[in-house]
Amino acid sequence: MAQRLEFRSLIFVLSLAAACGGADASTPTSPASHTPPATDPAAAQIITSDLLHFWEAYDAGGKAGSTSAFQSRYLDAASSGLADFIKSRSVTAASLTQMVSFAPKYFASIRATNLALATDSTIVSHIRANFATIKSLYPPAVFPPVTLLVGRFSTGGTTSTSGMLIGSEFYSVSANTPLDELQQFQRDNVKNADGLPLIVAHEHAHVLQQNTPNGLFTHPNRNLLEVALLEGGADFIGERSSGGNVNGRLWAFAVPHESA
Repeated sequence: MAQRLEFRSLIFVLSLAAACGGADASTPTSPASHTPPATDPAAAQIITSDLLHFWEAYDAGGKAGSTSAFQSRYLDAASSGLADFIKSRSVTAASLTQMVSFAPKYFASIRATNLALATDSTIVSHIRANFATIKSLYPPAVFPPVTLLVGRFSTGGTTSTSGMLIGSEFYSVSANTPLDELQQFQRDNVKNADGLPLIVAHEHAHVLQQNTPNGLFTHPNRNLLEVALLEGGADFIGERSSGGNVNGRLWAFAVPHESA
């Protein structure tokens, strides 16, 4: 039993790396939203302005190495969600320039797909439908804003006082997107737009955990089991609401090898 618990804990912690940040992952902090979050799934905000600003900066010289374009047109125009993300994930104009320079084919390829997220009513409908499922199962659920942004290709999703923050560069690939420039972590975690509602569902579960009085999010210096419960719980609730698991690839490996 102890070995099985240890194994499952390891898988849940690997889930933390995939869904909530990768190499620079950290468990989200406990927020009290800037404004009261929506209690009606249909009223939840999906904020996409940062996507438009990122590609404006990219076209204005960012793709050619201009840090000033990313600073003035993207970072300085940040939504409150992106502003939180900038602070928590150390996003700078230089890091964005480095990112697009190291994977120029990838970013040129996803430009149209990523921009389409700002107008894709199907994706928004899926997110709201998942929220409605959670509301039916858990009436006290609240729905803070979802901010779609472009990070520095290290974090698929996290939360802040501004709500759920989604690194959309991970969720914009197509069958023709070249992946040869990417590092292993990125290749393992990029998905098409259908994966975006799954990461939102996972991060929304973290929001619900954060809003639980005296829950694990109130514990300082969490141990392995506590982190495993938080991340495993987010996978479970996220799958219960969305029908999919953003960390499914880990389970595809883990379950057949559990006895080992």
